[in-house]
Amino acid sequence: MAKKLLGWTLLVVGLVAIVLGLLDSWQVFKGYKKAPEIFKTQATAGGVKINTDIPGVNTDLLQKQLQDSINQQMGGILPAGSIAEILNLLSWSIFIFILFSASAKIAGIGVNLLKENKPS
Repeated sequence: MAKKLLGWTLLVVGLVAIVLGLLDSWQVFKGYKKAPEIFKTQATAGGVKINTDIPGVNTDLLQKQLQDSINQQMGGILPAGSIAEILNLLSWSIFIFILFSASAKIAGIGVNLLKENKPS
């Protein structure tokens, strides 16, 4: 009787974990919820520096225009934060895969315990 109760408990726990993982993944990938932020983007200060010894030229304005131009071109190629977002989604997918595998194994153990108790 104890094996049967343990079998049902493990089966239910495994299935509940799978269903909750599926629901959470659905919310993350549909955009209702953000994936856990494991990787974060950090703004980098600096960039390209120009020679400040040019007489008669406003180097601060030129520096700002150059930096804006570079940021605009890089933004067209790869939006800011997209690498971190991709890595966060990838890490979330790996976590959910591990959760599903463990939950399936737990449910499988429960099924095996239930099979052992069946009268032949």
